[in-house]
Amino acid sequence: MVKLMINRKKQKIAVLFTIFLACSILGFSIGFNFHVSNTTIKYENDYDTILPKIASTFVDIEIDALATTNTTSSGNWTWAKDIGICTGYGTPASPYLIRNHIFDNGVAFDDCLRIFNSRDYFIIRDCIFRNSDSLESGLYLNNVTNGEIINSFVYNCLRGIELSFVNNTEVSGNHIYGNNEGLRLSNSHHNTISNNNASANFNHGIFLTQSTSNTISYNQANENENINGISLTSNSDYNTISGNTANLNGQNGIEIDSCDETTISNNLVYGNVLHGIILDGGNSLICSQNTVYENKQNGIFVNNPDDCVIENNNAHHNGLDGIRLYSSLRSILKSNTIQYNNLSGIHVVFNSHNNLLMNNLATNNEEHGILLETSNNIALVENTANNNEKNGIHLLDSNSNSIISNTANNNRNGTYLDNSDNNIIANNILLGNLVCYNETGGSTGNLFENNICTAGLPGIDTVTLSIVLLVFVIIESAALGAIIGIYFIRKRKPKT
Repeated sequence: MVKLMINRKKQKIAVLFTIFLACSILGFSIGFNFHVSNTTIKYENDYDTILPKIASTFVDIEIDALATTNTTSSGNWTWAKDIGICTGYGTPASPYLIRNHIFDNGVAFDDCLRIFNSRDYFIIRDCIFRNSDSLESGLYLNNVTNGEIINSFVYNCLRGIELSFVNNTEVSGNHIYGNNEGLRLSNSHHNTISNNNASANFNHGIFLTQSTSNTISYNQANENENINGISLTSNSDYNTISGNTANLNGQNGIEIDSCDETTISNNLVYGNVLHGIILDGGNSLICSQNTVYENKQNGIFVNNPDDCVIENNNAHHNGLDGIRLYSSLRSILKSNTIQYNNLSGIHVVFNSHNNLLMNNLATNNEEHGILLETSNNIALVENTANNNEKNGIHLLDSNSNSIISNTANNNRNGTYLDNSDNNIIANNILLGNLVCYNETGGSTGNLFENNICTAGLPGIDTVTLSIVLLVFVIIESAALGAIIGIYFIRKRKPKT
């Protein structure tokens, strides 16, 4: 009977120890898994590992669909077919097919392959274009429609692939690297540029000028040395830039300059020398669902365009602000996540009036969560600006703004108004700040109403919480050890 009781006590101790161990492991898991480290996204650096099977080499070739006479290096599609450059008939069912050739530059100052004045259907597939003249292109299309350029390699040219006055053409799956400029479109419309690797060029990876209604999707435009990954300029309107990577470029990841009605969405943009995405002029741009981080200046820089929508982006760990609006009117910033930036999460500056900031998460930034500077008539509604080193919401020289139903906790100041007049601060939650709201610099006429406000030391952070949990586990382990020790001492004590 005594032996049975001892066994039951041992079972109880084993059960208690198992429960303790499980709780301790859970405590460690909670304490040390608040911050998930950023995953480094790797991509192909060896751009020339798989070359197509090659049939023939041609030098300085020109195909002009309107040509009436032929030479040894130029002629129409019939001539090109006769000398073995292509097969097919130029119809949708049987397009001209240029495949498995090398196009090189000889002694002439010219492109490797030029196609002019064609309305026939054609496909260029699995070819190599290399060593154009220093003023020309590897593949140059002019006044062309109905083309496809697929799975080819283009390198050591002034411009890898150049489309001029080209419509309804697809450029897909090509490797365009080691050129002065990767892929250029000018005065070209309704084209599809997809799944190309336009990386490691000297200037732009992909460049559009005066080209509208094109789709630029799922391309790699990385490590272009001096300028941008992807650039649109000079009234290149109604384009879609989606699903691309534009990383580690010499200036910006993606730049939209003086263009209207363009959408930039679902791109990955990091590690660029200037900004991740810059919208420079133009109107009615949509910038949504991009991930933008570790750029040396701003994550997203909206510089002068009006009536834009900046929505559902993730901007973190950038060298300046996560999102900066400069002289931009009537724009909407909505549902963005902006964290761990070196200055402010959102910075609205220099006459950026009549904007709406709604439902953004601007937390853990080195200065302010949201900063309005010399900007008026802005509505800040239902934003969260917690755990910033300085202020949750800071107004500087900004008047007649509405700060309504926001949460700004655990900052130095919940809201801070500096030389800012006639603002409404209402229905906000301001907890755990050193000061709930602060006015300075002669600010007058501000209305503070129905805010929930408690001042005090900032709330406990995750590092402190982890330390507390660790100390708890150590103390708990020591206590359990003492209990077990006492039990065995008593067990071994001889009976009297």
